[in-house]
Amino acid sequence: MLLVVGWATVELAEDRDGRWLTFWLSYLLQFPAPYWTEVALSGLGLTLPPPWQLAAATLCSAGLSLVQGIGLLMGQRWAMWLTLIVTVLSLPLQIYELIDRVWWIRLVFLAVNLAIAYVLVVRLRGDRREG
Repeated sequence: MLLVVGWATVELAEDRDGRWLTFWLSYLLQFPAPYWTEVALSGLGLTLPPPWQLAAATLCSAGLSLVQGIGLLMGQRWAMWLTLIVTVLSLPLQIYELIDRVWWIRLVFLAVNLAIAYVLVVRLRGDRREG
């Protein structure tokens, strides 16, 4: 899904009249994620216009999700650790967004991510005790 969104963002960035791009960017850029994308890219020494920032962030997220998914399907311990780290690192941003504006879907995502983190911690602790 994220690969499709990343590809669509690249395609929209090359839209000549820019109507679709303007609509979606005006909607998406009101959230705090593009700020963090800009900070991360500037830390790498890259400066990209906002559509390309969104595309880069989406494609990186898709690649990370792909690596996590393949690792988890193969039953790799490192994949559980990677998923736990990524999940826990996303919690402060989710809490910030929830405080900024309480919305039921944000609350659901926060609850799901907390449950995922809990299950992974229990699983990793159980694996350590066994082996």
